[in-house]
Formats: sequence, structure tokens, C-alpha cells
Amino acid sequence: MLPAGVAAAAVLLVLLVDLADFTTALAIVLGVGAFLAVAAAVWVLARRTATVPRAGRYAAVVDLLALLAGVVWIIANTHYSSQHLVLDRDPAIYNTAAQWLVHHPSLAAVSHYQQFGTPVQTARQGWSTVDDISHYYPQGMHGVVALAALVGRVFGNAALLKANVVLGGLGLLAFYSFARTVVPRGWALLAMIALGSTMPQIHFSRDTYSEPLGQLAVWVGLTLFARARAHGGWWPYALTGFVFGASMTSRVDAFLGFVPILAMAVMVAGGAPIGRRIGALGRVVLLAVGTLVPFVVGFVDLRDHSGTYYIDLHTNIFSVFKLDLATAVAAVVAVGLVWWGPLWRLVLRWRRPLGYLLSAVLLILFAGLALRP
Repeated sequence: MLPAGVAAAAVLLVLLVDLADFTTALAIVLGVGAFLAVAAAVWVLARRTATVPRAGRYAAVVDLLALLAGVVWIIANTHYSSQHLVLDRDPAIYNTAAQWLVHHPSLAAVSHYQQFGTPVQTARQGWSTVDDISHYYPQGMHGVVALAALVGRVFGNAALLKANVVLGGLGLLAFYSFARTVVPRGWALLAMIALGSTMPQIHFSRDTYSEPLGQLAVWVGLTLFARARAHGGWWPYALTGFVFGASMTSRVDAFLGFVPILAMAVMVAGGAPIGRRIGALGRVVLLAVGTLVPFVVGFVDLRDHSGTYYIDLHTNIFSVFKLDLATAVAAVVAVGLVWWGPLWRLVLRWRRPLGYLLSAVLLILFAGLALRP
């Protein structure tokens, strides 16, 4: 519940950044509101697809141990969180941008020439201008910046510098939540502890990097997809897309996330029996729409508030969009072939190994996004 709520809050807070209206009141109302609404929806979904009563007391104990391990990890690493403020691009740019956003409604930093130096000097430090030397924008996407700025507005600068540790800990809990859908809970807990002990997880959480938020959204999205499949209703697919899409407010390479989303769509539509295909298409549409909302929010943020960072990466970004589009065409063709009578009978005959294969492909695609550090 908590990781999903944080991912949703990031989308709404970045929307305020897009609108240049990041005020304390609006940030609290929209951020906390999104957090509570999505956390409640995840709780309802979990209750309706729960396996704990059948698994017995052991499952509840292991879940409690995982929660305790996550809390201990956050407390331990908070003590060593970085105070990285020297302007050297990543990761200090996230802290300085968040501090600016604590005191201003927009990321457009209006400054005198003497404060920031020449455009070339500021570009080396992560701030750049696209119009004149009086307006500078921090590079990258700003999901982490918006979350840290909300923490800074409410709890102060000291808490702002520790916010990413909490995201790293929530990312571990999200990983455990997913892992227990594919392996026994005991093994999922061991995997979570192992991941939390790795230097990339520790380093990218103690300092303010964008990876933990992206990791969190990816693992929660995959978990919600499994829950949505078990639930069978429509709304969990929109929720899955929205939470997974929150990664697209954090990292520019998260736009590749449309590829695993399309893999999900193939599994939902391609595996639907003949009498349920219209409903399966409706679920796919909701999955796509849910993902498109944070995609648009994140892309507008990148285009309008990252200075020359977007200009420098423009070609690469649109190459990714072309790959997403090509994958979408391939997904439509794949579903059409599966729905074709003779091939459908073959799929039914080999449905178990094909299911394992598609699940493995989906897992690999998500793991590539989540474990990038």
C-alpha cells in the first residue's frame, strides 16, 4: 500500500511542477490525497485477492518480519544519508532543485548572472537555460525532486536530505511484495534482505538519486498486475498502469516501460477465451490509459523544465518512442495471430509452457528497469 501511494503522489506533485503552481497547500492536498486514495485502492485489491488466510499464521509472521526489516533498513541508512549539495550534476542537482522548489512554486530559477555564472558553467553543474541567462532549469525528470520538496516544506531541509532513504526502503518492500507472488514468502524475505545489502541499493538510496523511485514504481506495478489478473475486474488494470507509469516521472529511460506494459497487454488479450475477448480488450485499454496519464505528466516536465537536458537527449528519447510504437504494432499482430483459429488451438495445447515463457519475458523486462543501478 505505502509504495503504491508514494508512486501516485509523485505523479500529482509533478503535475503541480508542470503547472508552475507548487505551493504547500496544493502539494499537501494533492500529494496526500493521491497517496491515501491509491493506498486504499491497493488495500481493497489485496483484501479481495488475499492468500494469507489460506497460508496460515506463518505467512503473516513473514510479512511482519519483512516490514520490520524495511523499517530497520530505513532507520540504519538514514543515519548515513548524504548531504550532497555541491553542484556537480547528479545527484546534487536533485537536492538543490528540491530546495529551490521548497521556496518557489516553479522550477524556473530566476537569478542574477553573478549568482549562477555563465551558461556553460551552470550546464556543467546541472542547471541550464534555453532562453536567456536569467532563467535556469535543473536537468532530468523531477518526481524525486517534487517528493523531496514536499518533505522539505513540511519537515525542513534536514528531512529533505533523508527522503530518498525512505524511497529506497519502500522500494525493498515493493520488491518483497512482488517476490512473494512468484516464490514462497521465506525466500522472498531472503531476496529482499539480499537486495538491501547490495552496495547499489545502499548508495543510490543514501544519496538523492532517481533510481529508488523508479524501482519502487516498477515492482509495485508488476505486483498490481498479478493482483489484477487474480481479481478479474477492470479497475485494477487502470491502477496498475497508473502506478507503474509513475516511473516515467522519475527517469528518462523509464519511457522504455511501455515495452513490458505491452507484454502485459499481450498476456491479457492473447490469453482471453473466445467469449471474453471484448472484456479483455477493455482491460488492455484501461491499462494503457492508466500508463499514459503519468507518461504525459512526466514528458511535459522533461520538455519544459529540464533546460538543455531535453534538447541534448531529444533524438534518443524519440528513438525510444519509435521502439514503443513498433512494439505496440507487434503486440497487436501477436494478439491477432493468437486469436486466429488454428493458432489458438495450438496455444491452448501449449498454454502452460507459453505462459511460463511470457512470464519470464515480462519478469526480465521489469527487472531490467528496476535493477538499472
